[in-house]
Amino acid sequence: EKEHDVSSLEISKLKISLDARNDEKRQFKERLESIKLKTAEVMKQSIESLKKEYTARLEEYKTAMVRQEAQIDELKMKEAAVSDSGEQVSQLKSRVHDRDTEISSLRRRLDELNATSSSKICSAESRVSQLLSQLELARNDATTQREKNEALKR
Repeated sequence: EKEHDVSSLEISKLKISLDARNDEKRQFKERLESIKLKTAEVMKQSIESLKKEYTARLEEYKTAMVRQEAQIDELKMKEAAVSDSGEQVSQLKSRVHDRDTEISSLRRRLDELNATSSSKICSAESRVSQLLSQLELARNDATTQREKNEALKR
């Protein structure tokens, strides 16, 4: 009978320990889900912010390019209308060249911005993917632990 009392006591202790473990596991799952949701939301906000910033900059550069192209067209028309006065033609050509250089520079900056923004978006998407993979691994670990705990109950 002593052995039976000891065995019952051990079983009670194991049940208490198992209940505590299950409670810890439940809390861990809740925290994990909360982290997952918060992480996804933060990454979504970050991506949206990058998209808005990129779109705003892109529009600014497009507007500047349209304005400069209009000025170039105006300069070209003036150049065509100017008499063969060498100095005026030379000055206009210099202005056109300067504007062409500015446009090329703006186009390069736009391309760089596009590449940078794309890289940031890819990086953010990669981070989200990594976090989701980590969350999946944690979920699998928790499932494995739950299965072990259920096996111990039996």
